[in-house]
Amino acid sequence: MRVAVIIGIVLAAVACNGRDADAPSGACEQDEQQAIGLYGPPLGVSMNGNVTTYTWGAGVGTFTASGSSCTEAFT
Repeated sequence: MRVAVIIGIVLAAVACNGRDADAPSGACEQDEQQAIGLYGPPLGVSMNGNVTTYTWGAGVGTFTASGSSCTEAFT
């Protein structure tokens, strides 16, 4: 029962927040969403300043936001 209450609280907090903390945002939002649509959910996401790195089983995508533009690299 406790687990259900904790899950409910977490879901309510996410709903109130209005978005997932790991969801794409900023200048690279559209590019990141397209990559997620193409490659599926990433195995890992890391953010460091204006650089977001997604890790998939098939490779790594790095998105660098600079003002209103986005640079992406896939390896």
